[in-house]
Amino acid sequence: MMEILVISPRFYHSLFSNVIFEADEIEHVIPPVQVVERLCLEYGSTLDGFRHGIHQLYGYPYKTPVVLKPGEYGFFPTGGYDDFRTSYVFTNEIDVIDEKIHKDEKKWSLIRFNNGREEWVYGSMASVRAQRDRFEQLLVKTRNRERKMRTESKREWYLNYIIRET
Repeated sequence: MMEILVISPRFYHSLFSNVIFEADEIEHVIPPVQVVERLCLEYGSTLDGFRHGIHQLYGYPYKTPVVLKPGEYGFFPTGGYDDFRTSYVFTNEIDVIDEKIHKDEKKWSLIRFNNGREEWVYGSMASVRAQRDRFEQLLVKTRNRERKMRTESKREWYLNYIIRET
């Protein structure tokens, strides 16, 4: 299965989505946030459900990264979820290599993926790097949480996570 690298907005006569895979890309006639919402449903919850859960467990209040498969797969937004310019990056293995100020006076950053592909995304270099780092930390936290759930007895897990966090 080819993994998604990024979902970015494209503007023609209306807002489109450009879904970039490792070796291919596809354009959709719906905005990026709607593509992400549909993807979240495939993993068992709404986008708001995933965001609320991550916020409750780990305290990320805004630009919340989303983990679809704990410790393995998810994405982070480069801007706010309600901003049509936002891209959704599905890997933490990126380099942020350049920045420019667009005619709308907002900053855009050039990111490079491990396979050499590059994409301009909305957000300053500092913001995109911070989002990438938060996403990486979240993947580690969810991986550790999954590992604990498998190694602890059900009783210990219940006492440590369910009761402690209510």
